[in-house]
Formats: sequence, structure tokens, C-alpha cells
Amino acid sequence: MKKVIIITGLLAVTGLLTWFILRKKKNNTEDSLLTGASSADTFPLKKGSQGANVKRLQTHLNGLIENANNVMSGISTPDPLLVTDGIFGQLTEKEVLRYYSVKEVSQTLFNSKNM
Repeated sequence: MKKVIIITGLLAVTGLLTWFILRKKKNNTEDSLLTGASSADTFPLKKGSQGANVKRLQTHLNGLIENANNVMSGISTPDPLLVTDGIFGQLTEKEVLRYYSVKEVSQTLFNSKNM
């Protein structure tokens, strides 16, 4: 149970960073040119998106995977990291959905403890 709480805490802390990454808006085209964002790299990110913002998301998701792997070391087989290629494909989608399902479970646990 302690390991679940630790994972939940790590995900909650990093959740804010994910929110900022996913919600960041480009103020002008110069910013897009500096970051290497393409027309397919717009918000909201979804399957098929490509570019620098997807690469940032993949890097962030890899951090979450590494944290979970560290917490669960010795208990389960480590999950593989995503390739940070800037392409929002099937594996990136799977990790985003897994992140939100864990976040939903942690929110449910938090709400039930505070009742």
C-alpha cells in the first residue's frame, strides 16, 4: 500500500508539469520557430501530432515511467521508456491514458480519505 501511495504522490506532483506542457499556448510565430514547432504540433496534442511539444510530452512521460520503475524495482518488470521521436503514436497514447487512469485512481483515493 505504501508503494501505491508513493507512486500516487509522484504522479500528483508531476501532474502540474504535464498540465502546463499540455496547456501552453504559443504567443507568436517567432516562438514556434525557436522551439521547432510545426503546424502539426498544435494543442491539444493527440494521436498523429508531431513536433517539439510531443517530444516534450514524451520526455515528461519517460520521467513518470522512470519514477514508477524505481518505486517498483524488485517487484515487477520495469516498463520500457518511450522513444522521444516527437511523434504521438500508439505507445505515447497508451502512456498518456495510463497516466490519467492512475491519476483518476489517486484522486478517488484522496477524496475517500478526506470524507
